[in-house]
Amino acid sequence: ANLDKVELTPTAAVLPGQADSQFKVVVSDAISGAGAKVLDAGGKRFCNEMASSKERVDAMAKSKGPFRLVIKAKQAQSVQWLVDFYTQRKVMKKYSSARELASEMRV
Repeated sequence: ANLDKVELTPTAAVLPGQADSQFKVVVSDAISGAGAKVLDAGGKRFCNEMASSKERVDAMAKSKGPFRLVIKAKQAQSVQWLVDFYTQRKVMKKYSSARELASEMRV
């Protein structure tokens, strides 16, 4: 097998209440392309979201999760159908402000 041709996709989401489930939802890179940022457990951006999957996976391995993919409402407009899809399935959650997100993250 040519495993050197396999690329890891780091943007998979754990569904609420199903942390131990083997089922994960892969989040489209279109969300990152629209301007989303990946934050670590401390609320810090730690990687270039447009870097290769390998670079993002390596950065995640060196950082502390859980990780969050966040996008501003204005940026999300270009991928609104994806945001709606993920929100309906409880993979994404809308916040009224960055402060509300930070409060939930305890940062």
